[in-house]
Amino acid sequence: MSKKTKKRKAAASLEGQPRQASEHGARLNSLPIPPARREDIVDVLHGTPVPDPYRWLEDGDSPATRTRVDAQNSRTRQALDARSDRERWHERLVAPCSSLRPRCPSAGATGSSSSSGPPEPSSSG
Repeated sequence: MSKKTKKRKAAASLEGQPRQASEHGARLNSLPIPPARREDIVDVLHGTPVPDPYRWLEDGDSPATRTRVDAQNSRTRQALDARSDRERWHERLVAPCSSLRPRCPSAGATGSSSSSGPPEPSSSG
């Protein structure tokens, strides 16, 4: 059996299984990574220095963060749109979530009330 055939069989046996980013091919790797500045911020926690060069990204409302996030989202969108199997992949991704959405009974359905608000208390006596 040739190496190519072995690779095809191995790939077929992993169909639908999670893969590492490096196994997805050059789609994302061919797109440039948006630059992100690094700051010299170091916190000392219990005597241990902990660098936090990207702390500026924690402010989600800052123009610099919005610019970085928009650039990264654009790169991701390009990579997703380049996938020929994106629709099938998306359907498989969202299918488990669709059963988790809370559902409200529709008006007029069996067992539901068509009035808005809580039921009136009944008077006894």
